Amino acid sequence: MSALHAAGHHHEVAVAPAHVAAWGVSVVAAVLVAVAVVRVARRADRRAFTAAGAVLVAAVLCSPFASWAATRSLVGHMVQHEVLATVAPVLLVLGVPPLRPRAGAVWRALTDPGLGGAAWAAAVIVWHLPGPHAAAASSWWMGELRAATLVAAGVLLWLAILRPSREREADVVPRLAAVGCAMAACGAVGAVLLMWTEPIYGHGGALGLGLMADQRAAGAVMMVVDMTALMAALYSLIPDWAGRDATQEAGIDG
Repeated sequence: MSALHAAGHHHEVAVAPAHVAAWGVSVVAAVLVAVAVVRVARRADRRAFTAAGAVLVAAVLCSPFASWAATRSLVGHMVQHEVLATVAPVLLVLGVPPLRPRAGAVWRALTDPGLGGAAWAAAVIVWHLPGPHAAAASSWWMGELRAATLVAAGVLLWLAILRPSREREADVVPRLAAVGCAMAACGAVGAVLLMWTEPIYGHGGALGLGLMADQRAAGAVMMVVDMTALMAALYSLIPDWAGRDATQEAGIDG
């Protein structure tokens, strides 16, 4: 018993500083995101979007919900992922002012649809694999890395899709491709979670759900949130596609 007590005491001492550091990094990250993007978003209506996105990021990373979702509920964990990768990035991007005509090469690179689609698809697929998922659950810094990459990938994707441009019709095909890439990644991960016949992860089952029901519910949450957002993006690009075709036809007729 004394050996077990000593081991338990040693575990408590080793883990507590990591938890404190994780919360500290989360708070600092949320504050930096809020400050940085609010400084860019100069209009009052855009600041509301920015504030909402920053508050959501802080809520899912710096509240008791975060630890509960990480250890007990796959549905809660997926809600956290959806906020970080989709909901908050959309709000943060809506808080960015319209693209200036003389934006530099760095800004053009960051808003490239190929980069956004590939980054989002890679982040979503990698962090839902059992190995990286378990590593992020057992290591505070891996958990922070996962959160940071999901937010960054989401911002890159939605910057590419939603950014205003004087040549919207010209770059509509790459943006449609980015939406398609994101849909493929979401569909693949969501389908596995919905249809796999065994538990993929080593935790879950809260809210009265068993492991399998929790896993399938998590897949359903992912499909509903991501596919809704991506379908809305797809429909928002249809006028650009129509304008592009009309411009090409006018050029041919001329």
